[in-house]
Amino acid sequence: MSRPPEDYDLERLPFNPTMNESFMEFILRQKETLKPKEGAEPKIYCACGCGEQLCKYDNRGRERKYIYGHIGRGRKQTKEHIEKRNSQIRGDNHPNWKGGRLTRKDKNRDEVYIQVICKTHPHATVRGYMLEHRLIMEEALGRYLKPEEVVHHINGIGTDNRLENLKLFPNNSAHLRFHRKFHGDINNE
Repeated sequence: MSRPPEDYDLERLPFNPTMNESFMEFILRQKETLKPKEGAEPKIYCACGCGEQLCKYDNRGRERKYIYGHIGRGRKQTKEHIEKRNSQIRGDNHPNWKGGRLTRKDKNRDEVYIQVICKTHPHATVRGYMLEHRLIMEEALGRYLKPEEVVHHINGIGTDNRLENLKLFPNNSAHLRFHRKFHGDINNE
């Protein structure tokens, strides 16, 4: 390794190895020089409970309680605190709550459908929602729909979920045959 020119202040360089000194030896030497002198700064224990000591003040003079990255480690939250936090932001208490109904746009087409919260349904999404037109058809039939069954909106409006506007197909191929036969086009509903 080449040495820096003589006019450089060697003490200010980030890596200043002397001849025949490995990188690890350099790091250990640097750590020794960075250790606080006896009685220089008061030491405290990290508030997370890890048992490690740290200087009470950072390099800007601000008081510290945690080692960097230890905030939140080891702290136990009481059941009351968890219930209070959850009750404030979920369900009826959330400021954006709209009664468990939301509209969603179909991925492949410009159709808009209504979803209703139904967490106990076996075919509900991860968030607990079901398409409303499928629930209405299930209530009319008195059974759960199979995943391959398709509910068709006769007038083509995905938010019109009246029972007289819904038609059930056993699978998507029967649904597409219906579109070809009566509409002449697969994409129009």
